[in-house]
Amino acid sequence: METDDMFLQFEEDLDNIAGGSSSVGDNTGSSSQQTTPTPRRRAQSRLLELERHVAINGCIPMTIAPGAEKPISPHAIRFSQAIGVCVRKTFPVRCLKWADVGREYIERLFVIDFNDQAMNRFVEHQMLTTFKKFRADCHRHFKKYSDPEEARANPPNALVGRDEDWHFLCDHYISRAFQALVGDPSRRLAEQQVQAVRRHLVRSPHKKEIELQAKLHEALERIEVQDRNHQALASQVEAMKKMIEDLTRAQQGPPHDP
Repeated sequence: METDDMFLQFEEDLDNIAGGSSSVGDNTGSSSQQTTPTPRRRAQSRLLELERHVAINGCIPMTIAPGAEKPISPHAIRFSQAIGVCVRKTFPVRCLKWADVGREYIERLFVIDFNDQAMNRFVEHQMLTTFKKFRADCHRHFKKYSDPEEARANPPNALVGRDEDWHFLCDHYISRAFQALVGDPSRRLAEQQVQAVRRHLVRSPHKKEIELQAKLHEALERIEVQDRNHQALASQVEAMKKMIEDLTRAQQGPPHDP
């Protein structure tokens, strides 16, 4: 089955994860050293069972009751896991925004009404959380190496075999634009505001939800604007480097025959 093939490939991407605590780990381990299933591998096994269930019985309807924040179903936990797989496996690493992640994998397993605002919020929250954690894990893996070239030669497990993607991230991490963005206090403030609003959304009564949701979207928009500015700056830097190289070659003139 197509979904089984897709997920088995994803499981291979996660092979050799030491301890199973992260989707991105050191690729120097060996699967033969593992004697007991890790929590992550048990989760992958449950998802494979879910895919077989769907293959036999059809997609699972998933809804959120009025006034609830999360779906209540025997498959609710696996629903969240499927969202995580969707993000880690299918989103292009070159996308710097979580919103570019597709939902095709989720929709192969579940029947979902994305016109339902509560369901949309839940799925988007799960996708954003997984996306940010995956990118943070990749950056954390990169920082383990003091030499950027050594980091390029040692991709995390989740990106083994995807050298082009990992090299893109390495170039992204050492760029001046990224370094400036990491140290930008306004970005950290915006992200803190997002987290604060999300905590309030969990605890607040329904009458405050609209106001808090507006604040949340405003903070997310600020982060996305900063990301777009960062990408534009990175492109400008690359263009300037190319101009300098072209000018240098022009000043040196054509190569002389010996």
